[in-house]
Amino acid sequence: MTTNPSITIDFLPCESSQIMAFGYDADSQTLAIKFAPKGTVYHYAEVPQQVFDDMKTAASKGTFFGSTIRGRYAYEKQPDATGVVFGLKTAQEPKYTTGSKDGRLVNRASGKPIPDDEPVFVLRAQDIYAVHALVAYLVRLDDIDDDQQIAAVEARLKAFEDFAAAHPERMKQPDTAAA
Repeated sequence: MTTNPSITIDFLPCESSQIMAFGYDADSQTLAIKFAPKGTVYHYAEVPQQVFDDMKTAASKGTFFGSTIRGRYAYEKQPDATGVVFGLKTAQEPKYTTGSKDGRLVNRASGKPIPDDEPVFVLRAQDIYAVHALVAYLVRLDDIDDDQQIAAVEARLKAFEDFAAAHPERMKQPDTAAA
């Protein structure tokens, strides 16, 4: 999911301790939710019209969100009043984002952060070895029967290959973190 700045979504205010307002764009199937208390807005992708209609009539918007939306739809945090977005664009990283200003990595589907004691390895498309690493990972996936995971890795591999082809001048040897 990528944010489309041309989408204008009208918000319906609601009485909820969790949700200040919500709205829907039927053409893009985007559900927008403004969360309390700060008014942070998230867009949820590929949400059917019926889900929006059901949310409008739900007695508890927060309970409805928790049982029907959270963990079921890809989402993207929208810029705050200063235009800053704390998080990764879905086109940049479809599975994970940064959850807030604290910078923790969060699984988009579950909303759960990666535990602080779990190491993470990040590959950038400009790394000349990244495509090779993704190909090797894809080969290892032949050992499992998970078409969804294989398709996700194939899509990331294509994105990395497309980047390398479009930006040969940006390709470089990997570097190390500053000491």
